[in-house]
Amino acid sequence: MAEGCINLLLNTKDTSELFAPLPSARIKYACIATSSQHIALGANSGGVYCFARDTLKYVQLLTNKEGPVSQVKFSPDGSWLAVVTGGGHVALWEYSVHKAPPWERCHASTLLKDAVVKALQWDGKGARLFYGDDQGRVALIPLPKRSIVFKLPDEIVYQAKESIVQIDVYQDTLLISTTAQCMLYRLVSRKVFQVGTKGRDGVFGACFDARWKDRPPVIFSARPNGRVWEADIEGTVLSTLKLKEFVTFPSSPILGPGYTPDFTQLVKTPSQALNFSSLRMFKRQYMVGWQEGVLFFFNPSTYTLAVWTAELPSILDVCADSGELVVLYGGGRRVGLLGVVSLEECVRTLVEEKMVTQEVELVCHYTSDVMKLLSYSKEVIPSLQSLLESVQGTLPPTPLGSTAQEGSPPPPPSPHPLPFAPTGRLSCSCYAHHCC
Repeated sequence: MAEGCINLLLNTKDTSELFAPLPSARIKYACIATSSQHIALGANSGGVYCFARDTLKYVQLLTNKEGPVSQVKFSPDGSWLAVVTGGGHVALWEYSVHKAPPWERCHASTLLKDAVVKALQWDGKGARLFYGDDQGRVALIPLPKRSIVFKLPDEIVYQAKESIVQIDVYQDTLLISTTAQCMLYRLVSRKVFQVGTKGRDGVFGACFDARWKDRPPVIFSARPNGRVWEADIEGTVLSTLKLKEFVTFPSSPILGPGYTPDFTQLVKTPSQALNFSSLRMFKRQYMVGWQEGVLFFFNPSTYTLAVWTAELPSILDVCADSGELVVLYGGGRRVGLLGVVSLEECVRTLVEEKMVTQEVELVCHYTSDVMKLLSYSKEVIPSLQSLLESVQGTLPPTPLGSTAQEGSPPPPPSPHPLPFAPTGRLSCSCYAHHCC
């Protein structure tokens, strides 16, 4: 992160309602997708559970008979949902507010039958759906402008030698990452350009960074040991990012509803080799890389690591198509709706949501930073000043205050309602470990 800037990961909602419709503990979610209106969770039962995005209210169960659902993906406008099931089947569901139920299955492709579909990606206009399998084939389903109830003319547009890992689309160019290399494929000219000159063996993702309207996109291609190539639209490597070298601060805990952050147990460095199986752009600001238990947010504009976390075990899927990064983890048993926020934004949110325990933990851990925040903030956060005074008055000596002399009376109680331990001190895990 930039010097003097503290970023944190804040969960915006309690997502326990997303698991209420599951009829059995044996049914688990395997993948997730979001649009501006909906959240879709594909399950090992073959069903896709759809919820309203703003309220998390259950909307509809989309049933599929072809087997467990492995991938789901909304079109950019949210009117279509692509669903990958067993045996290489790809189904398209259309949404209409005028129908009850609103989702209707319109098309099922068997072009890649008996294969395993590994990647799924819409183009920017939602007019074409691309998907790739473990046999190296990349297929296309073109969508007409009007509603459909008949079979679409899907076709194979590219054949690689190795299994497909990830696909991204920029206009008429496909970025195809396989288990051996990363390449650019021009749909019109059918020309292929390899990204870089060196191959690699393993599951590594790649994505476009198309933030600019007046210049071509940049390519990010994952490499072994936490390295990421930055390349131009012709496949020429411009630089190599060694993301592990950017880890100069501990993993961020997850704050917000449904979480119990512990600032005393923060991981200082990733415990495993960083091999990012997927790369995605989030909010046109961060390149997000993830593997089973680690999530990285890299800012390519400033070449800084904004935040990272090792607090999400067994990540199954990550969706970066909206204002929140939606993470399915815990072996399909938990969902996080995460936002990257500054310390000030995090404090304000916790105060507004009256999450006092987390507020205490945060202020205990970042006491000096909160003091700086109060010194330059034009508007003093309600109750934060009294909370900070409580922390300073009840915690052991810190660089921000002097040691109370022996025999001096204890500080008066804070007017702010806080959880207190029997001793009258703040019940803060940071205090217990003297990390403040």
